[in-house]
Amino acid sequence: MIINPNANDKANLPFVILHELGHIVLAHQDLGCVSPAARIKQEHEADRFAAELIWNYSQQLGVDYDNAYNFMAAFGIPSRMFGVVINLMKGIA
Repeated sequence: MIINPNANDKANLPFVILHELGHIVLAHQDLGCVSPAARIKQEHEADRFAAELIWNYSQQLGVDYDNAYNFMAAFGIPSRMFGVVINLMKGIA
C-alpha cells in the first residue's frame, strides 16, 4: 500500500489509510479486474471497515463524542459515511 500524503487533505489521512488497509484485510481483488458493481461494493466495505475501526479505537480509549459531526471531523471521515457513523454511535453496527 502506498499513500501519497500530498494527494489528500491531511485531516482525511486517518480514514484514507484505514480505508486502504480495509482493502487488504478484506482481501479485495484489484479494482481494475472487477465489475463496476463489485468495485462499488468493495469501496463501501473498505469505508465501513475504516469507520468501524476508528469508532472501536475511540471507544477503547474512552473518547466520547457528543455528535457524529465532531467524531467524523476528528478523524477525517467523509460525509458519505454519516449514516454508518450514526449507526455505530447507536450501537447498530
